[in-house]
Amino acid sequence: MTQKPLNKVITPQTLKLLAGSRSFSRGKEYHNSGLVSSLTIDNDHATAQVHGTQTYQCKLSSSGESIRGDCNCPAFEESGFCKHLVAVGLAIIEPMAATQEIEELDIRDEIRSSRKASMRKSINSGQQKVSIDEIRELLSNLSREALIEKLANQAMNDPSLLRALSLEILSHRATESQSEKSKNPKKLIEAIKIAIDQGVEIETEYNEWPDEYDTAEPLQELIKKLKSLLEERMFDEVIEISEYFIAALEPIIERFHEGQMLLAVLEELQEIHLAACVKASPAPEPLAVRLFRFELTSGWGVFDNAPTKYKSVLGEKGMATYSKLAAAEWEKLPTKKEKEFHGSETNNRYELTRIMETLSKLSGDVEQQVAVFAKDLSDSLRYLKIAELYLAHKMHDKAIEWAEKGLKIFSERPEGRLREFLANEYHHLKRHDEAMKLIWANFIDYPSLDKVKLLKHHSELIQQWPEWRRKAIAHIHLGIQQAKTARPRSRYAFDYSWESNSNNSTLVELYLWEGDIEAAWKQAQSEGANLQLWHRLAEKREKTYPADAATAYQKIVEDEIKRGDNESYRQAVNHIGKIQTLMKTANLEGESIVYLKEVRANFKAKRNFIKLFDAKFGNL
Repeated sequence: MTQKPLNKVITPQTLKLLAGSRSFSRGKEYHNSGLVSSLTIDNDHATAQVHGTQTYQCKLSSSGESIRGDCNCPAFEESGFCKHLVAVGLAIIEPMAATQEIEELDIRDEIRSSRKASMRKSINSGQQKVSIDEIRELLSNLSREALIEKLANQAMNDPSLLRALSLEILSHRATESQSEKSKNPKKLIEAIKIAIDQGVEIETEYNEWPDEYDTAEPLQELIKKLKSLLEERMFDEVIEISEYFIAALEPIIERFHEGQMLLAVLEELQEIHLAACVKASPAPEPLAVRLFRFELTSGWGVFDNAPTKYKSVLGEKGMATYSKLAAAEWEKLPTKKEKEFHGSETNNRYELTRIMETLSKLSGDVEQQVAVFAKDLSDSLRYLKIAELYLAHKMHDKAIEWAEKGLKIFSERPEGRLREFLANEYHHLKRHDEAMKLIWANFIDYPSLDKVKLLKHHSELIQQWPEWRRKAIAHIHLGIQQAKTARPRSRYAFDYSWESNSNNSTLVELYLWEGDIEAAWKQAQSEGANLQLWHRLAEKREKTYPADAATAYQKIVEDEIKRGDNESYRQAVNHIGKIQTLMKTANLEGESIVYLKEVRANFKAKRNFIKLFDAKFGNL
């Protein structure tokens, strides 16, 4: 589907809904005062500057029928769509207001007024709307010297452009050094290292988020350089440079808000390093030392699982060196006993444990793997991992022994998965009563639909599901009654009281899972349900029972309005529109008008909601 141009998507009404009346009015003033400049439009994107207390950079784009904006003003950070974006939107679609007559007190005021009027005329005639194609045409008509001068001046004021051009120059220097590699390969290495140092420099303050793209994109040029060295069979140089690159890049990643682009660079560097090692076959023992140090101290998973990935490169000598280094550090690590959740920690315990688990798995020795797991028995899942390990090697007795031991030690807060593991093993041994006791205990702890499904699975193994189903439903009903006694129910209990409705929601879910829509609806009507279930019930009853579906959506609308944010208000208005359609289908037009009036009266204090409500349904 062809994307609509931005000026076909934006309307004043849309801008008002996005920004709110106050920001829309201020944005209109900015637009009428000629404060929008440098407006550039490229089909579904536009950029501009708006001159307020400062000059702000604004961007607008369209996707389908929706509009997105971005502005570097404080108001955009706090509230979203701001007055500056409104001004840009109006500059795209709406003629400027006529110049107001004002009393001129100074020649400077007269000049300013004349300038503003001139700007308005140019915007009206489209003279300020510059397309990307026009910019390309302008640049293509410049002489080589003029274009160079323009880019050089721009680079002086644009840090990201300056960084990109600087790295290209440094990369070019490395290429020049590369031509002399037969005489002095060290010169090539040093040249690329200098480029790396320049590439990872961050100029912003430490409490600011730098632009990740500005850093990651130029570094890709250096990645290309390393790949070209691989093709030229300079494997030893690639190994040295990629390790230097990784060591320089790792510490700066935490400075970025997301860091995904730089993590991708880091991952690519590790792939290049491995490829070079496979081709070069470097000395295995020094390589093992470097790999171990990288993996142990990395906070970003550098060279994760190195013993497996580099096994063919390290060979017996390298693997022995790696294992010896790991074992020495492992011995220093204190054992964590049962329920010991604090203390006895080191900064790299997690990384070292993962390394030892990899080495023990490569050894193929079950008891060695168990010994690694047993270094930390502070929680019940460690017992489960050991039990699962023994089971994988068909050692059922030891598997049961460790699972039972973990369940006994952590009896105050038992792990559900440990119970499930034991129940499966008990079934194999025909100890069905013990198995069902564990599965029932899991259900009692948290009577969710997942636990009902588990109960069904285990009870069907002994052909007793109908009995256990009745028992489960009775228990859920008991929980509902206890919640009622403990906390009197309010009219909005289905929305906000988790304690009083978790059991009931489980019962509604159970009926829906079984395909009994009528039972689920009656239960929800009788005792309430959570909002996701009201959504599901509304969708299932729309065609056959539109009045019921309208009732369900009304409950959803109440919750959405009470959330109090603009997105929830928009969702509420959309659902109210659906309610009107459903009521009309059910021949309840009169009731639909009454409902609209009630909503407006009940939530008239929610001003932002009322704006959206009136825009769609009119002022009732």
